[in-house]
Amino acid sequence: MVESLRRLRQLDDNVEKVLQQLARVTQAVQRLAEAGDPQRFEIEFRQAVAANLDYIELFGITIPRELRRFQLTDAFVSLNLQRSLTPTKYPARSKKRQPESPATDEDQSDSELLSCEAVLERLRPGEGRLLIRGAAGSGKTTLMRWVAIQVAGMTPSRIRISLPNDAAFETDSRLYRDWHRGRQGNGPEIQGFSAEILNEMANDGDIHFPEPNPHPWRDQVPFVVLLRHCPGGKLPLAEDFSKLIGEGAGTPPDDWVRTLLKEGRGLVLIDGVDEVPLDHREEVVRGLEQLTKHYPDSYFVVTTRPEAVPDGWLAHLNFREAHINPMGSADVEQFIRRWHDIAGRNLTVAGKSGDLSDKRQRLLDQLDENDALRPLSTYPLLCGSICALHLDRSGTLPETQNALCEAMCDSLLHHREREQQELKLEPFPAA
Repeated sequence: MVESLRRLRQLDDNVEKVLQQLARVTQAVQRLAEAGDPQRFEIEFRQAVAANLDYIELFGITIPRELRRFQLTDAFVSLNLQRSLTPTKYPARSKKRQPESPATDEDQSDSELLSCEAVLERLRPGEGRLLIRGAAGSGKTTLMRWVAIQVAGMTPSRIRISLPNDAAFETDSRLYRDWHRGRQGNGPEIQGFSAEILNEMANDGDIHFPEPNPHPWRDQVPFVVLLRHCPGGKLPLAEDFSKLIGEGAGTPPDDWVRTLLKEGRGLVLIDGVDEVPLDHREEVVRGLEQLTKHYPDSYFVVTTRPEAVPDGWLAHLNFREAHINPMGSADVEQFIRRWHDIAGRNLTVAGKSGDLSDKRQRLLDQLDENDALRPLSTYPLLCGSICALHLDRSGTLPETQNALCEAMCDSLLHHREREQQELKLEPFPAA
C-alpha cells in the first residue's frame, strides 16, 4: 500500500511537470503567433497585393457596367521606355517648374529604347534606382501597379547546387543571389556551409555554382506608395509600407518591412511626384535620401510627369532615368484587340452578345484612315477611352481631335456623374 501511494504521488508529480511544460510550450506558441511568421506573412502579403491591385476600371464612360472593370494583368500592354545609359548629373535642383525639353541626337546616343521589363532587368542591388518620366495618360500608375502584381505573384524560386558524390542541396534563390554576389568576400552561410568552405570547394572543382536568377527584380517584395496620399510630400515610415497595399494580409511580424528592406529584398514603387505641390517636392527628395541611405540594396522606382522636376533631379542618389514612349502602331493595335476581347468576355459573362469583332475592326480602320485621331490613341488612357466611346456610339467616332476630346470629356464628366448621382447638377447653370 505504501509503495502504491508513493508511485501515485510520483505519477502526480510527473503529470504536474508535463502540464507545466505544456503550459510553457503553449505560451511559446502564442508568442510566436503574436509575433508572426515572416515567411507565412510574406506569402499572405503577396496574395493580398495581387488581389488588391489586379484591376483597372474605366470611369465616366457610358458603357454597360460589366465592361468597366477589367483584370489589369489581362489588359496590360507592355510599354517601351527610353532609358539613359548613365545617371544624369545635374547637382542643382530648382523648385521652378521645368519645361519639357525635346530630345536631341546627343540625348538619344546616351540612351536605349527598351521594353519596361528589359529596363527592370537592369536593376541590381546597389544600382536599383530608377526615375520614370511619362506624360499624362501614358500609363505610369498602371505600370507601377502591373510591376507590383508581377512581383507579388512570384514565389521564391529554388537553386540546386551539386556536391561531390552525387549529393546536392537546394536553397532559396534570393539567399543564393546574395551569396553569389559576395563570393569573393564573406557572404552568408547556405545550408550550414560558410562562404569560405563553398569557395574552397569551388576552387577544387568539387561544386558547381549555377548562375543566379537573371530576373532579380521578380524576386523582390513590392511596396507601392501613392504620393497623392502623402500630405506635404512626406513619405510614410518604412514600417508602414505593408499597410498601404497589403489590406487583408493581417499584421506583419515585428520589423518585417525594415528587415526585408535591409536585406535588399524590397521593391519600393513611388508614384506621382507631379501630384505633390511644387513647394513640397523637396520633401520627397529628403524621404528618398533617408530610404536609400538606410536600405541601399533595395530597389526604388519613382514616377513623374516630365516637366514636374528638372533633369537629374535624383542623380545625386544614383537614380537613372527613363521616359515612357507613346505606343507604336503595333502596340495600339494590340491594345485595341485586347480591350475588345476582354470586353466581349465580360459581356458574355453578363449574358449579352460578346462578339465585338466587327466594332474592333471598324475602330482600327477609322484610326488608320484618320491622321488627326491616330496620335491620341498612342496613350493608354486615351486609347481605352476611345475604345469605350467608339462602342458607346455604336461604332463611330468624331472626325476631329477637338470633337473627339469634347465627346470624351462629356462621357467622363457628365454621364458618369448623373448615373451615380454623386454630384447634383441642378444648382449649376447650363454652359
